[in-house]
Amino acid sequence: SYVEALQVSLEDSFPALLEKKLNAGSSTKKVEVIALGQSGFGTADAYMRYVNFGVKYSPDLVILAFLTGN
Repeated sequence: SYVEALQVSLEDSFPALLEKKLNAGSSTKKVEVIALGQSGFGTADAYMRYVNFGVKYSPDLVILAFLTGN
């Protein structure tokens, strides 16, 4: 899972880079990226993870990332 990003350091992971880029555009609003991806998960698994864990964060935006053919 490129969202889980076990192969790279935390600061080089997709979620960390996304958070950094989103926060670079504003000095007044802080964006926090919470990555719930896990290797081997399909779309249904990702949805259930969001339902069971993600909703408690009351996110303003949810991004579902997947690869075609994956």
